Amino acid sequence: MKNWGDDKTIRGFILNTRDITEYKRAEEGLHEREAHLRTWIETIPDLIWSKDPDGVYIFCNLKFERFFGAKETVIMGKTDYDFLDKELADFFREKDKAVMAAATPIVNEKEKTNGSSKYERKGQSASGSDVNPFTVK
Repeated sequence: MKNWGDDKTIRGFILNTRDITEYKRAEEGLHEREAHLRTWIETIPDLIWSKDPDGVYIFCNLKFERFFGAKETVIMGKTDYDFLDKELADFFREKDKAVMAAATPIVNEKEKTNGSSKYERKGQSASGSDVNPFTVK
């Protein structure tokens, strides 16, 4: 190995260090909170999901997976049009737009086309979260 101290062309070294202990602690805390939140979301008996402003799914819980009959990895990146008939997908898209534009929560009801049960959709205002519980009654 070369002894850099003997090399006359090198005039010096710059060594930059940074203590990232606090950053690592914060990162670990964030991962713990995310895991706790995910556990909470997975154990709620309601369907929970989040969509981006274009109506594309970005996450969902296990109950929602069972409702759609697909895993979260399959649902993510898709829209209601990939899973529902056009009429029902149009209904939800319009309600999604209303939720994003509203200043207060909105509750919508729509009869299922393939059965007699009724389901209810609750939304948040645009200033809140895009996560919407969906309860089958």
